[in-house]
Amino acid sequence: LLSHKMRYQGSAVGEELGSVDETDMEWLRERQKNRLSAEDTIRIEGASSVYLHPKVDDVVTENRKRLKAQSDAGIPVVKCRSKDCGPCVKRSMKQGKGEYEFGQMPRTTYFCRGAPVMMTTNLCTEWGLFNGSMGTVVDIYFAGGRKPSCDGKEHPDVIFVDMPAYCGPEVIPGHPHLVPIGPKEFKELCGHECSRVQFPFRMCWAITVHKSQGMTIGHNQHIKVARVHLGAPDTDKWAAGAAFVQLSRVSEIGALCFEGPVDLDRFTMWSAGKQAVASEDGRLYEMHQKTLENESWLVNLDGFELILNQYLQQYG
Repeated sequence: LLSHKMRYQGSAVGEELGSVDETDMEWLRERQKNRLSAEDTIRIEGASSVYLHPKVDDVVTENRKRLKAQSDAGIPVVKCRSKDCGPCVKRSMKQGKGEYEFGQMPRTTYFCRGAPVMMTTNLCTEWGLFNGSMGTVVDIYFAGGRKPSCDGKEHPDVIFVDMPAYCGPEVIPGHPHLVPIGPKEFKELCGHECSRVQFPFRMCWAITVHKSQGMTIGHNQHIKVARVHLGAPDTDKWAAGAAFVQLSRVSEIGALCFEGPVDLDRFTMWSAGKQAVASEDGRLYEMHQKTLENESWLVNLDGFELILNQYLQQYG
């Protein structure tokens, strides 16, 4: 199944997909959630993990499900609605756009203590606060006796986030990775002074396959387990290579957990998209061959110079 190492030294799964057969599939199926040992199940349920979905809608559903579980457990949830200014923001919202159009900051987001979050913009890359870095909400602070509002318009002053990748100055004594992050203003380069003010991160119990690119998941990483949803059988038609990206995030087989069935077709199907590319390549190659046959002077230097001289004499 996996033949050439691409990302991780000594990795059993972070390798290039080669030929796939049922033997390989049986090896992967041992990582299906319903086939894990009781000990492995307990380990995975207690570890920091992330759900990898092909579709954005599935990511939103999963995150809302996890957020509701936190709320049901008595953990307060804070709603934050962006503060938008300018005609471009309002126009995009009327058109059904704008949720992540401005600085990758969502129009409406939710936070609670213990929620995993992912940065959506570069705050300070040299300190480890970059787009895609992940952390955990530790506390949410409203100054001056203010309280959260039901409409989300009352923003916290800061949200304290534990960021394992943070390597800047120690803000809270004794907590080197705890960072207070406030709302950020993003200005659109549109000529109308349009802007959005929002916290520059969002929940990430689940993320899309696209957003997971570049991540490494394993026992010595911040995220220990990848909980993979391969998606529908036709996923590869609109997200070619999604299965490979999901599997290649983990640095060891024990960090992989399939939340659904694992079918051979998901790794061997020749998608409609790839077929279309191959068909177009074939058509262009045929045109190339016919051109060479009918216009042999194109590959004959003497013939080309003759045609060029004729053209220069007539139009030069």
